[in-house]
Amino acid sequence: MIVTAIDTTRIQSYIFGSNILKHNVGASELVRCATQDWVYKELTRLGATNVDLNGCIDDQKAIEHEDLVSELIYAGGGNTVLLFRSAETAREFTRCLSRSTLLKAPGLQLIIAHSREFDWKTKVLSQVVKATLEKANRKKLDHVASAPLLGLSVTADCQYTGLPAIDNNKDDKRISAEIKAKEYIFDVAHDRLTARLPLNGFEIPKEFDDFGRTKGVSSYIAVVHTDGNEMGKRVADITNRYKKPEDNRPYINMMREFSKSITIVAEEALKATFLHLIDCIDHESKIRGVVQIRKDKLPLRPIVMGGDDVTVVCDGRLALTLTEFYLRQITAKPLADGNPLHWSSVKPTTPR
Repeated sequence: MIVTAIDTTRIQSYIFGSNILKHNVGASELVRCATQDWVYKELTRLGATNVDLNGCIDDQKAIEHEDLVSELIYAGGGNTVLLFRSAETAREFTRCLSRSTLLKAPGLQLIIAHSREFDWKTKVLSQVVKATLEKANRKKLDHVASAPLLGLSVTADCQYTGLPAIDNNKDDKRISAEIKAKEYIFDVAHDRLTARLPLNGFEIPKEFDDFGRTKGVSSYIAVVHTDGNEMGKRVADITNRYKKPEDNRPYINMMREFSKSITIVAEEALKATFLHLIDCIDHESKIRGVVQIRKDKLPLRPIVMGGDDVTVVCDGRLALTLTEFYLRQITAKPLADGNPLHWSSVKPTTPR
């Protein structure tokens, strides 16, 4: 067996390298595709696996019992962890995923680490996964930023990134391959997000100009980022519970449940926040009589939704109120390990 861990590097600069909302959203969608959708596609292409093209895991399929070529352990929280029956299959998967990412998401940098081959019956899977994730983290720290070949001879610059332009967009702006990919996938990302949110007839903005600013009064937007407290330690605590080879399957099941519970709690909290925002709209299409709703567009938009790692943009006047409401929602329910998202195992010390 081989464990493979997938991560990304320099995500902030990739997603927020432009002040255009479509580019931010498109970049976030490309990151999701590279660590989820394209992973599922390659796994199914390589042979029998436990996941379909939509990311639905069949818990009845297990690589130690079934004739599976690969198995998805979990995908979420910034990491994707896989099992392969052979090193050759793991390498083929890496080649194909890397090629897809290079072609479909220029500028996005993947980090992929593999374990050594091990025997399922004698090795502790939780420790192999831990060592592989640590290897991936070391590769991130030691990663040398790529220096792509830029323009040769006479070239025009992208008007957003300064990279060599390869085309013009709908606004007749020169764009690079990276920006073209982000703009191309934006509509897919927008439709997918719209289908998942309870908008009740409203829309989410596609431009920053639609965030409800009031002329002569306020033209500020806020970027709100939330991240779970000590999630790495909680994963380590789960890992330390499963220390025997016979615990390998229970470990996989627990990690899947933990990853799934993070996604569910975060999405439910975000949905509740949108419903709360809609409830505050009065008959004049204003939020609490202050923030004007333009063309039925709510002044709130998620950009990154990666489990406990969530980034949203909203009208600046709503930032503190919406953040407080969202945090109350996301910390109200326990995760699969029995503790809420804000839980911390750090105990206060008594001064001597």
